[in-house]
Amino acid sequence: MIGFDKSEIVKIAQDIGTFETSILPYEDCCTIFVPKHPETKPKISEMKRSEEVISENDGRDDGHGGGKCRGY
Repeated sequence: MIGFDKSEIVKIAQDIGTFETSILPYEDCCTIFVPKHPETKPKISEMKRSEEVISENDGRDDGHGGGKCRGY
């Protein structure tokens, strides 16, 4: 997205359905997607299990299940 200007980014956000979320009246729209209690000191076994899940789907988990990857 670094190479795009604002109007291009807005258009892409509208195309993929994220624009309305991005303009919600929050200090930072990213806080919507951050867990309330993130794990900061996970057990090694939990990390290995998480890494296995990531590698099973090539690390392309969209975070909300069932989404589509789009290239621009």
